[in-house]
Parts: sequence; structure tokens; C-alpha cells
Amino acid sequence: MLPAIFVTQHGVASWPVFGRLAKLSPSIFVNRDRKREVIQTIDCISDALSVDDVVAIFPEGTSTDGTAVLPFRSALLGAVRETLHKAEDLRAVHVQPVSVRYAGPNRRRAAWAREDDSSFFSHLLQVIRLRRIDVTLRWEAPIPADIQADRKALARTLEQTIRRSAAQG
Repeated sequence: MLPAIFVTQHGVASWPVFGRLAKLSPSIFVNRDRKREVIQTIDCISDALSVDDVVAIFPEGTSTDGTAVLPFRSALLGAVRETLHKAEDLRAVHVQPVSVRYAGPNRRRAAWAREDDSSFFSHLLQVIRLRRIDVTLRWEAPIPADIQADRKALARTLEQTIRRSAAQG
């Protein structure tokens, strides 16, 4: 098990069961629609990185059916620079690209393409009925980002890496 703090959409906090679970586990909630809250989220991510915590973000910023990689959003990657400003002895933050892919005969039923919050629960019932779900995690080489790293360029590099990884299956 890899202990990590997950960054998830703010709406999850109000979901029955899953909101409670997310609040009990290390989570950072983000409202990508409010710039001030995104800045606060970047600060929370930076605080976690500064004490060597692992933070997992999903830069597509939404869920999909998993058949394509969507453009990456760069805002939360601003935490790299913020972390390096806070920790003077730290020279780089290593960003670990990981692709997640459902495989096997249940892959289409396992992935959840978010339409609205209520559709998640009907999807969850469908997933519970599946006998097996195969998931492939592909870990690519970590990408070091120093104080000069541009978050938009970093997002493009990460997106290209994940696209290549996804194409390799």
C-alpha cells in the first residue's frame, strides 16, 4: 500500500458514505471553480509535500470512461514551486506519473464517466455486482521539477508521458 493524500473534488465531501470515508482518510478537497480555493488547495498540497507526504492528484480534473486521456489542468502543479519556496533545502520535487487503466471484459462497466453526482451511486451498484475488475497501474519515470519549472510545461510533459503510457497499454 502506498500511503498518499488524495486531492479530490470538493463535492465528494458531502456524499453519503464516501464523503465520510474521504474525511477520515488523508484527503485535500478542491473547488476548481473558485480561484481563491484553488490557491488554498495549492498551499495545502505544498504543506504536505514539505513534510515528505505523497500527494496524489488527477490532473484531468474529472472522471471519464477511460478510453481517452483528457487535457491536463496545470493549476494544482503550482504546488511544486510553492513547496520549493517554503523548503529552502529542497532542490526539486519529483512528480511521479502513473496511468490507471481498467482492463479485461468489465473495463467499460468499471469506469465511471461522471455526468452528475447522483449517477455515481447507480454506477456503484453496477460495480458491486461485477465479479472481477482488472486494473493496470503503469508507473513511469519520476520527473524532477525545480524552482524554475513552469506548471503549464510540467502539465504538458506529464500529459504526454501518460498518453504514451496509455497507448502502450
